[in-house]
Amino acid sequence: NQVLPGGVGLQPALNMLGVIEGYDLSQALPTQKIVAGRNLNASDMGTSNVLASQIMTNKGWAQMNLKVDDTVTYTSLDGKTRKTVTIVGIISIPTSFETLGKVLAPSSLVSALRPTTSENTSVFYMKVPPAQVDQALNELNRIVPNASVQNLSDAAVSFLQAVNSFLDVIIAVSSLSLL
Repeated sequence: NQVLPGGVGLQPALNMLGVIEGYDLSQALPTQKIVAGRNLNASDMGTSNVLASQIMTNKGWAQMNLKVDDTVTYTSLDGKTRKTVTIVGIISIPTSFETLGKVLAPSSLVSALRPTTSENTSVFYMKVPPAQVDQALNELNRIVPNASVQNLSDAAVSFLQAVNSFLDVIIAVSSLSLL
């Protein structure tokens, strides 16, 4: 058993563990680079085997110390279903950005954890060429006006702008120290 970080580290840890992306393993396998353990495959359909991001290990900034063969218990939002999953592989940090640090699992596990008393929800992912993003967003808003749509490239751009601003400050401070 692993103990999650406490204090200010607890909420980010829970947020990372709280998002599971399901794969129909009969159709497609996760393509992220595996740094420990193994990838999910078709024989994992119907199991509780998952992949975790290296961000959640002792090498990642979340300091959750998860590793292959660790188990994590999930409860559905309505509290009626509990599933204990086993980590069979660790995804590298660079390829973890493709999934934003999510736990990757067979789609059957995600379906089993879906609340039984809530409205139907459909979630899907689209990879759109950059030149067509605005057109795709407009079309989605036209078809499903109340849909929640996230453009993850905007988040990446914001992150890179923050890093560049930080580097500008470091360079400015270094330059002042030379005077």
